[in-house]
Amino acid sequence: MFTDQTLPSSDSTHSTEDEEEEERDITEQKRVDFIRLLPPEVVLLILSNLSTNELFGCLDVSLGWKDRIENYPSLWRQVTIGDEDYELIDKLEWIGRHVRSYTIYQACQEILDGSASILVSGCMDNLTSLEKLNISLPTSEISHLEYTLTTTHHLTHLNWSSGSTVPVEQVYEIFDACPNLIFFKVSYCDFSDLSAIRSKCPKHLRVLGLNDEKITVGIDWDVSADGAEPGLYDLTTTCHDNTSWETFQQVLVKDENTLRNLSLFCSPSRDPTLLFSTFQGRHMRLSEGHVGWRYYSTIQIDAVVMNHPLSIFYEFSRNYVDQSFPWLIDGIKMDRIQTKKIKINRCGNIGPHLFSLLDFHRLQELCIDGCQVDTLDEFIPRLGSSISSIAFRNIVRLKDSTVALLATVPNLKRVELFSCEFLSDQGLRMLLDGCPRLKELDVRHCKSVTQAALDSIKETLDQRNRTE
Repeated sequence: MFTDQTLPSSDSTHSTEDEEEEERDITEQKRVDFIRLLPPEVVLLILSNLSTNELFGCLDVSLGWKDRIENYPSLWRQVTIGDEDYELIDKLEWIGRHVRSYTIYQACQEILDGSASILVSGCMDNLTSLEKLNISLPTSEISHLEYTLTTTHHLTHLNWSSGSTVPVEQVYEIFDACPNLIFFKVSYCDFSDLSAIRSKCPKHLRVLGLNDEKITVGIDWDVSADGAEPGLYDLTTTCHDNTSWETFQQVLVKDENTLRNLSLFCSPSRDPTLLFSTFQGRHMRLSEGHVGWRYYSTIQIDAVVMNHPLSIFYEFSRNYVDQSFPWLIDGIKMDRIQTKKIKINRCGNIGPHLFSLLDFHRLQELCIDGCQVDTLDEFIPRLGSSISSIAFRNIVRLKDSTVALLATVPNLKRVELFSCEFLSDQGLRMLLDGCPRLKELDVRHCKSVTQAALDSIKETLDQRNRTE
């Protein structure tokens, strides 16, 4: 069987090749080598948006790019090596002299071994440039890290999240090897005497974190020892027995004039009197340790101590609310602490403990979220004249008659009601009519409240605010 096929002529073949060559020429003309043509400051601005991995990819484009990019020191000040970046280890010798901050994050063993090698005997062997070392290894560790650090006399920041417990003797070796440290955090450390560790800290240490489980790759290095009063600014520690609690209190007294931030893992069985009577900082985070998210409860306190603000965040297990709630609330009942705001979140049944809040005569704002409260009808009429704002969120059985009682609070200006499904239009109207001082009523996700009622309330409040 014969098929008639038209074969391409030699002229058409040459024409196609010419067109392809012309297209390649046009493409080449459109390419612009911005590294070579743009001003250095503009090139630097563009490249500074790239990751470490992407920057190393740029080095492979051409010799011109490699020579130019290698000699932008600021691009290599902070280098992060992750689990998939093991092929970059060999390339670090190109830019090791510029590195100031080196991060190893969830890395494989090849990266750990390679990093240890370059730190000790490779491109960063003298370590005169390296200042910040961040190691985050949830399931592994660098063996003999203290040996790796023996020549890091210029190291100022060390953040070490290890996959195993670090003996306190190894911490001492690091302190001896790194006398210029101002920042030191380790995820797991086996110790009982905090005062002994404190006595061996480098002279200029400002941040000390022991058993700091919240270490992440995006750590805040912003701390300096320049012109500062000697002492710790930030302390994270654990008190698991009487000895550790006593030695913690010794350190608290020693650094009371400088300590600004405190994170403490402790049991509510400890007497908190010295803690709350001594701490003069700005932020205090207290925790009972490991708390499953299903039973996670928090209390947040905003207060004023010696004319400066103090925020307290306390997290604990809902199963121990009868011990934890009074531990904090009774602990801060001191003349030096003027409590202004209390937020209680997911604490289970707090009905029996609610009346202890009446002792805060300067309390201005109260928020109760996701709690079971069966004593509100007795509690609300006893609130004092200092209260100006009340928020009830996710209070399932909040009744109209209970909301109406808020009108008895003498100087109430603001009310927030969120996701209270038993609340109806009638309760809101009783509150609004009975509380002429009310300036703001925020109602959201309350299924039994109609849009007509919300529109009416808004109109009433707008008119009330215009006349004042």
